[in-house]
Amino acid sequence: MEPLKSISIAGYSTCGYHKRALRAANAFFGASTVKDRTFSSRAQYKQWLQTKDGLQFSGRTAAEHTSSPFVWINKDQYVGGCDDTLAWISKLRQKAEAAAAATTTKQTTTTGNTNAETPVSFLSTSTFQGQSMVIPASPMKAHLAAITAAKNEHPAAPLFILYIGQADANGNSWCPDCNDIKTVLSTIPANSILLECQVTRNEWKINPGSDHPLRSRRFLPVSGVPCLMKMGSSRPVASLVESQMNDPVLLSALMKV
Repeated sequence: MEPLKSISIAGYSTCGYHKRALRAANAFFGASTVKDRTFSSRAQYKQWLQTKDGLQFSGRTAAEHTSSPFVWINKDQYVGGCDDTLAWISKLRQKAEAAAAATTTKQTTTTGNTNAETPVSFLSTSTFQGQSMVIPASPMKAHLAAITAAKNEHPAAPLFILYIGQADANGNSWCPDCNDIKTVLSTIPANSILLECQVTRNEWKINPGSDHPLRSRRFLPVSGVPCLMKMGSSRPVASLVESQMNDPVLLSALMKV
């Protein structure tokens, strides 16, 4: 199977299975990867099934597919219906979590100078006193897998994610607002785990810019950097963005959520 470029999900708007497959795909791959082919009625969807926009899918299973949703990746690689899609995503998630766990272990056990595989830590020049680790901003499945791995490894510790502009060799960000919050990070309890996610200026401002998956995800929309997010048992519970992080009242309230 060729590398995933897009996942298309066709179905009708009132179909619960279609909605479920869409939610799962958006949560795992990000909205920028998912092509939503939602039809307003079952009749319209059934009519589309007859032609499928002229796309040709191999195998009898795709030809005989009559339920909602109909899911494929890239141009014409048939996946199946809702159950097939959820099972496929589950396998991908398990692989991504295993890979992220291995990467996290490597990063936390490496000592000495930072090498090309491990970004310079922005937090190394901040006042944060707890345990931290750098996680990838993309692809989204690796980003989410790293969060899951951290939660599994430290189930009892408060978990925060700090989204900041990429740090240079001296640990300073291209983002002035990010550098301004270094001294307030001591507010985060020392028994916490702080995941550091860096974004380059190009990817945040230009390409993909406003279409960056971190900006559009329903799970953890990041409207700007810096952004400090507190995680709950399965999803974020609260966050502060940009100048809000310099407000001691708001910062204290975030710690108590």
